[in-house]
Amino acid sequence: MNKAVQIDDVLEAAVEEVGEEPAVDSLPVEIAPRRGASWQEIQENRGLLLSTLFFVTAVLGLPLLWRSRAFSPLAKVLLTVVVVAYTALLFLVTWLVLMWSYQRVANFQG
Repeated sequence: MNKAVQIDDVLEAAVEEVGEEPAVDSLPVEIAPRRGASWQEIQENRGLLLSTLFFVTAVLGLPLLWRSRAFSPLAKVLLTVVVVAYTALLFLVTWLVLMWSYQRVANFQG
């Protein structure tokens, strides 16, 4: 029973009444300078969007392309086909390298 009283005392001390000064001063919030480009900036910059598609995201970047206003609908369709083919080529090359490596390891006579 003694423990319950102590916990209640602690809880009552921690609760602030409306209109009272806060028990703890708030910490100052500093806004850090923004670094890098936002997704909107990437979408609207043609070169940045193309480099993101071909060097970073591949097929996963297609929603950025379709949300962009920097390309016409025809250009979006053509770029989608090219990006999908490019991604398929990357997967094919990766598969071929893995199979070549597997054959070398499987046939190793050490």
